[in-house]
Amino acid sequence: MKTIIAAAVLILFVSSCKEGWSDEYKNQYRESCMEEAHTWATSDDQAKAYCDCSLEVIMKHYSTITETVENKDSLAVTQELQHCKESVKK
Repeated sequence: MKTIIAAAVLILFVSSCKEGWSDEYKNQYRESCMEEAHTWATSDDQAKAYCDCSLEVIMKHYSTITETVENKDSLAVTQELQHCKESVKK
């Protein structure tokens, strides 16, 4: 999961550090997340559900990309992301 966040954050970080979660940034995150999620998800629907859930978790905790980068290893977020993954695998 850290790989998903790290890859998405790097893409977003290059674009702009101070802005919030524009539709463009959300779409970029989803694209990166889907690539990573397909390594374990058994269907497109499962990968999409995880990516939607993980994006909501990240946006709930961090209002900007800068905050996301600075706190990417947060235990609370990591646990919530794990919950996202577990809930879609059922």
